[in-house]
Amino acid sequence: MIDTTLLGKCRELVMRRQEKIVGLCQDMVRIPSPSGDEGTLADFILGAMERLNYDEAWIDPAGNVIGVVKGGEGPRTMFNGHMDVVDAGNPKEWELPPYAAEIQDGYLWGRGSADMKGGLAAMIYAAGLFKKWDRRPKGDVIVTAAGMEEVGGWGSHLMMKAGTLDAERAVVGEPTDLRLLPGHRGRIILNAQIKGRSMHGSNVDYEANPLLSLARFLKAIPELSAVLAERLSYLTVAPTAISAPPTGANVTPPEVTQTLDVRVGPDVDAEMIVRELNEHLGK
Repeated sequence: MIDTTLLGKCRELVMRRQEKIVGLCQDMVRIPSPSGDEGTLADFILGAMERLNYDEAWIDPAGNVIGVVKGGEGPRTMFNGHMDVVDAGNPKEWELPPYAAEIQDGYLWGRGSADMKGGLAAMIYAAGLFKKWDRRPKGDVIVTAAGMEEVGGWGSHLMMKAGTLDAERAVVGEPTDLRLLPGHRGRIILNAQIKGRSMHGSNVDYEANPLLSLARFLKAIPELSAVLAERLSYLTVAPTAISAPPTGANVTPPEVTQTLDVRVGPDVDAEMIVRELNEHLGK
């Protein structure tokens, strides 16, 4: 049962500090933090936790930032987010500079503002607000800002091994269009290999060119993904990286490998996914 009076007080407490929370996010977006190079942002987040009077805050040997607001004897709650962002690409192709963190039409623009410095800034500030309120959390509140999430979640993996993530419940601040979702999708990385024949470019043997077979395979991925999603909730299949042996510009590759990022819910049947994809690839 939700205490609406308490919820109203929480909302009022947050809204009075809206500018400061948005400002914290802007400061974080302005610090480029590609995977493996999050050190400057980690130092900034540590300072923010200290200014918000966290009871404990430190950077672990892997470069993750951990902050704790002490509570009672109740369950420990973790708020987990990541510091790193994917590459911004060509800045000239952005409508606004990728690291300027400008606000336009009510939105904060910049690399990482959604994934996920917005969520991370909100969580960092939320835990700190207990110190400005006349209430104490029922259990410890732990905020973790992990590194290297975009390259396999290594920061969180290392925290798990160290026992840092020892909490009874957790909130992951990834963007969800502000929907509260009871879980976090898993991921399966698959490599689809298509063999063909290496030929001179003047030999137009379309059946033997693996790139054209790959094109047919990719064209049908959206339909196949939708069919699988009917049986397995939350499932999506996204083609990502492509690789092929180096050849000259006038020679077709003997084979090509397409990486597939498959996101899955808790009811996943990995063997079925592989079987269906192999059957489709064979066609």
